[in-house]
Amino acid sequence: MLLLITSLTGCWSRKEIPELGIVLGMGIDKTDEDNFLVSYQVVDPGENTPRQSSGNRTPVSLFQARADNLFEAAWRATMTIPRKLYFSHIRILIISEELAKEGIKNVIDFMSRDHEMRPDFFVMIAKGHRAEDILKVLTPLEKIPANNMFDSLRMSEQNWAPTYGLHLDKLINEIVTDGNEAALSGIRIDGELEIAERRLNVEEINSPGKLVIEGISVFKGDKLIGWFNEVESKGFNYIIDNVTYTAGQIECPNGNGDKIAIEISSAKTKVDVKLQNEKPFFELEVDMIGNIGEVACKIDLTKTENINAVEKLVGEKVKTLMETTIKKAQQEYNSDVFAFGDTVYRTHPKAWKELSGNWDKEFPNLEVSIRTNVTLRSTGTLNNSFIQKLPVEK
Repeated sequence: MLLLITSLTGCWSRKEIPELGIVLGMGIDKTDEDNFLVSYQVVDPGENTPRQSSGNRTPVSLFQARADNLFEAAWRATMTIPRKLYFSHIRILIISEELAKEGIKNVIDFMSRDHEMRPDFFVMIAKGHRAEDILKVLTPLEKIPANNMFDSLRMSEQNWAPTYGLHLDKLINEIVTDGNEAALSGIRIDGELEIAERRLNVEEINSPGKLVIEGISVFKGDKLIGWFNEVESKGFNYIIDNVTYTAGQIECPNGNGDKIAIEISSAKTKVDVKLQNEKPFFELEVDMIGNIGEVACKIDLTKTENINAVEKLVGEKVKTLMETTIKKAQQEYNSDVFAFGDTVYRTHPKAWKELSGNWDKEFPNLEVSIRTNVTLRSTGTLNNSFIQKLPVEK
């Protein structure tokens, strides 16, 4: 019995909350001395509890440390914070654009090696800003900026489509997998940082400084080499079958320049690869279901031929933006962010053995055919707009 009792360790490794600096956001920059500046957004539990909150302090604090490596920085930070940093609840990792261009392999190694870190946080690139500045911005609605960034990226990916939420474990997989390159969403500051980092930023009805998710970064290996703009980013997500819900607009079939807004409520992209003369040929087929959300022109939507015309225009627009994205990835970046190479490996493993060593020369010349199928199920609560009844302007 005594032997059994001594073998029970209980909660010997338990850490009390007052002893911990709970990190929710982390930013990594390169310094002029060629070492790392690591910023930790640490939550103040008391300021997030209504009964304990003083109302005078921000709910998070930013602590920083400089070091030659990220592991040392985490310990060096205790010189400014009287707690041990605790990473199990981290929500967002921001990497500066400057550092990402030099390579992120050291960052990934540290983040994946630490036993306290769960890999379910998002990784983003600070576009045109330092990572530390992104973490300084106070956000409305959500008091903790790291949570704001996490929720905004998740929500925009599900409902808009030009953003791409990538967790650490998937990022590692994209970098190490042959025939696949990584892509990460960008985030920037809209407004003046000097105001955005002050409490005034969340006390006004229209915050002077905001965080905006913008663009998808394109990688080659572990280095950032360029960006997709909003249109290209949406095309990217259609190609990789990552569109859950989105919206867009087309010109009215009558050609007068007026617009019709379209809601896409479902999209599914199937990728098929065939070998022609020992070369891969890709066929992408996108099936979309949607609704008409707004009509700014005179068109009779009770007629099947008009609905068919709108469906055709939607399909053509999606096809064009997908083609534009593929062309940029092939000709400007030579980066297979669509995992076309991995698709060849999975479907034609013998052919991939011959192609893999020369994929950088094969990818820019890949032939890709795209077919779109659009079904519009609803015109909303109206068949035709009241605009149909307005007199013609002279």
